[in-house]
Amino acid sequence: MRFLKVVSVIVALYLVAAGVYSIGYTVDNSLNITSLIHAGGQIEQEYGVDFGEIYVHPDSGGYDGAAYYYIAIDPSDLARISRYPDYTFRYQRITYPLIVYILSLGSADTIPLLLFSLNLACVIILAFIFSKNHGMKLYVVAIPGIFIAVLHDLVEPLWALAIASAFIRLKKRPDLSALLFSFAFLTKETTVVIVGPVFLYYALSRKWKKAKLMLIPFIVYTLWQVTLLGAFGQLPSVRLKKFAFSATGFGDSFVYNLTNPNVENLPVILLQLTVPLFILVSFSALRCERNEVTTTFLLTSLVLPFLHPGLWIDINAASRNILPQTLMALLYFKKSGDWRIHLLIGPQVMVTMALFGFYLLTALPHLL
Repeated sequence: MRFLKVVSVIVALYLVAAGVYSIGYTVDNSLNITSLIHAGGQIEQEYGVDFGEIYVHPDSGGYDGAAYYYIAIDPSDLARISRYPDYTFRYQRITYPLIVYILSLGSADTIPLLLFSLNLACVIILAFIFSKNHGMKLYVVAIPGIFIAVLHDLVEPLWALAIASAFIRLKKRPDLSALLFSFAFLTKETTVVIVGPVFLYYALSRKWKKAKLMLIPFIVYTLWQVTLLGAFGQLPSVRLKKFAFSATGFGDSFVYNLTNPNVENLPVILLQLTVPLFILVSFSALRCERNEVTTTFLLTSLVLPFLHPGLWIDINAASRNILPQTLMALLYFKKSGDWRIHLLIGPQVMVTMALFGFYLLTALPHLL
């Protein structure tokens, strides 16, 4: 009964959120699950991308979910996928659309529902991974990086599940964790900021057997990139300049957001204010206990100030790019429920609540 109750609550919350989002952001103010894909009319017109029967947001450049939908129709049709260059970059995150393609059994009509359902299933499993602590369960369900990803058909829920599962098995089954990290690498390339610190910890601790196992994800990712180079004639991982690091990126974006305050960038400012807290808390955690989780927690937190300003451009980007550090904080405080977790994750939950409220207010005139 407890299991069914938790599942029912999570499903209900996300169905309501998806519903009000769809009503508020479609031209005809309808309940349309295909609107979560965020196919863009500009892409359709400029590049001749055919999105079929799904809802297309007019005058929009679309979002990543459209790429995963387009790939999931037929991942083997590289000529069709490369019609829009940005989709070749998303192709390196192959696991999400590939799983949906397999589950769809070749039926494109089922893909929109499968994209949403797969992410929702990942959120439910994540909630039970953190089920021993009710606060952690709430946080993992309500952090904006996950919330936004579910409502935009993005890869983050599947990626977070792979990372959390890998860390849970890391001490007893590092071989299995290496495979899960490899899966995470093929889900999102930023897995490097997770696996890199784990490898570094084992190398510095002279745990050579485990260190060697942590090279497997890098080998898998390298082979995958070489395959994509042969398929598309370029390395997707280095194609987009906005994904580079920048020594002044965080400062520049923070100053811009402060000097140009509006409803859209206030949530980003709130998330940026937690960056120093992540660094301080992770440093304190490493001093108390040195292991794979605390080492990764600190090093991923130290990466945040050096992200390119393009990664802090809006709440959709900022919430997902702070997700690695957020996930490490949840894993570290999973058992203790230390009060410091509220300093880190509390503001993020406030952002999610504000987003939900905004979606509801946008849809409300069309519901009355």
